[in-house]
Amino acid sequence: MMIRLELLVLLITYCSCQFCPIGYSDLRQGTPCTATTYCQVVGGGSYTCVRGYCCRSNIAQDDANYCRARRSSIQRTSDGGVVDCFAQQCRQGYQCEYSEALAIYICCSTSPGVPQFDDAPGTVRLVPGTARAVQCFEPNHCLWVDTPNCVDSNEWGYKVCCSTFNCN
Repeated sequence: MMIRLELLVLLITYCSCQFCPIGYSDLRQGTPCTATTYCQVVGGGSYTCVRGYCCRSNIAQDDANYCRARRSSIQRTSDGGVVDCFAQQCRQGYQCEYSEALAIYICCSTSPGVPQFDDAPGTVRLVPGTARAVQCFEPNHCLWVDTPNCVDSNEWGYKVCCSTFNCN
């Protein structure tokens, strides 16, 4: 029994575990997170929070198409990472589907020619009578027609209701 315990301790101590999905690199061998903002502060702008860990996409922008439809484009974050729709809602013109090649859920365009990147920052919903952004926690928390998207915001440091999927 003692030998099994020592072996278990040895395995745990020297485990080179991969915390991020295939196609991503871990920050410092597995840094837990609850928001992308934290990952960007600790690891730099190229890290995002994917399934509870800070990860950076290894997928080049000119890589082969990982969507079911051959001519679909992959929705990407502003730093070039692949949007993981297990953790984040796809923007208009994209649908969530499982990519066998990447072993994660990704956003694929519903028709050719849909832009890959969310370029223009959207408008943030403010609490009436204040200069504070409305904080949200789940994709369906934003019930306003003009700001229906619950997204991470670097500027505010928490998820906000936004008119697009890109609010600073």
